[in-house]
Amino acid sequence: SSDISKVGVLKEAWKLSDPELSIQVPHLLDLVLASNAPSTTSRYSYGWARWRRWTQSKQGVSFHLPNYWGGPGPPGPSPRYGIAFMPAHPLCIALYLLELTEDALQKNSGCSAIDSVLYGIRWAHKIAGLESPTEHPTVIAAAEGARRKLSMPVRPKQPLDLETVVRVAQYYNTALASLADIRFLFVFLVGYAGLFRISELLSVKIIDITIVHDGMSIFVSKRKNDQFREGHTSIIARSGKVSCPVSITERLLVLLVSPKESCSPVLRR
Repeated sequence: SSDISKVGVLKEAWKLSDPELSIQVPHLLDLVLASNAPSTTSRYSYGWARWRRWTQSKQGVSFHLPNYWGGPGPPGPSPRYGIAFMPAHPLCIALYLLELTEDALQKNSGCSAIDSVLYGIRWAHKIAGLESPTEHPTVIAAAEGARRKLSMPVRPKQPLDLETVVRVAQYYNTALASLADIRFLFVFLVGYAGLFRISELLSVKIIDITIVHDGMSIFVSKRKNDQFREGHTSIIARSGKVSCPVSITERLLVLLVSPKESCSPVLRR
């Protein structure tokens, strides 16, 4: 943030003749930076730092472009030769986006680096009270072109079919099945029947399971889509087949040494 304070409105603040006002400039910068959450500011700072490093790597290049706002040349803390990091020139940003795009294509990565840099540059200019060059049509077009080039086709995963579930259950659910086999089948069959994530199953305690003659209920204290953190209870019916999640849960509970009302997790070493 020290480089941001030397440009734009904050730069003018350092020229205040009243010492009582000028001494408040660092506190003003802190106040402006507090306009975003700390995590957001950290992400923006990272993108801004990448742009700064790139401009510094071009200091030996004769690249003195005219200021696109008008005027003889780029203002701000820029050398005579090199690229001004602020106010950033749209052409320089577009060239950097091109470099990032080519690098991402070689690494077969997405466009996160593109977005990170754009957000960082926009954030820094906003903090300094300057017009953001990321809104320039050339930059917008370059960013959109990068996203199109780096966009990957959506390949949805094939759902697990019931026939495969039955075959897996037939292989592991035998009279000689070990505790590890029964535990695996609990994760596999109960997760399939109740649409549970593995993190949700790992949080299930013995006391959270209630088994009756025609099925069982499992209480999960927190699910990904549980916005109010009220927990969720899933009802799973008993099928009586080799792939029945209720019967495999009964087998697992019998093998556990903890009593029925225990608060111990069902899945543990």
